[in-house]
Amino acid sequence: MGDPRVLSFPDESGTPPKPRNAKGKYLVIAGVIIPEAAWHGIARDYKRATRRIRGGLRWKHFSAGNAGAPISHLTDLEKRDLRNNIFEILTARRAVKIICCVTCIEAAYARPSIVTQDDVYHPTYKGVTKRFQYFLQDATRVTGQTQYGLVVSDHRMAGDDKKLRKRHHELMEGDEPYTLNYANIIATIFFSPSEVSRRTKACRHGRRCRAPILPQWRTPICSDAKAVLQIFA
Repeated sequence: MGDPRVLSFPDESGTPPKPRNAKGKYLVIAGVIIPEAAWHGIARDYKRATRRIRGGLRWKHFSAGNAGAPISHLTDLEKRDLRNNIFEILTARRAVKIICCVTCIEAAYARPSIVTQDDVYHPTYKGVTKRFQYFLQDATRVTGQTQYGLVVSDHRMAGDDKKLRKRHHELMEGDEPYTLNYANIIATIFFSPSEVSRRTKACRHGRRCRAPILPQWRTPICSDAKAVLQIFA
């Protein structure tokens, strides 16, 4: 039997805006951590919960005005129940965790080293990979077995895939002073077709894990967002 493997599915809140549009904006990259042993059970329960859904499911489909969404045939009550069921598929499993990194984009552009949108994205992605490595280190210490991690990401445009792959490789193989040793993360990042990964990442909620404190939101947030914030409390 080989060493245990853990899957991490990071995703971002969107493309960082350019400096002129950065006021009050945040970039969030979060990832669900799923141990290999838990994967089949989660996939089975998710398939059961979404048996009435055809096509990939995204969180934006739950908002009003998505007439062509795969869940447009459901009532508001049925949509809420579906969302709660998906949430519970992950939160009911103590082995599932969430990692998250939040960047204030306006503050980032105030730094001389941050000039482009990629300059905002890459340090945020680095924060998520660091937390994943720390998680694997802690799990190795607790279980007494070396835990290895795989990072699985959505396919983007070809140029974006190439940049992310390059940045991921630089992090894994970096030899700069004071650089984190990513000894537990397999060096290659795996890209999955978006329509597939949306089905596997339809819920990004998990159990409590080391993560940055989320910012104080200036606008009212929905009950689901409050539930996520409680995970980090």
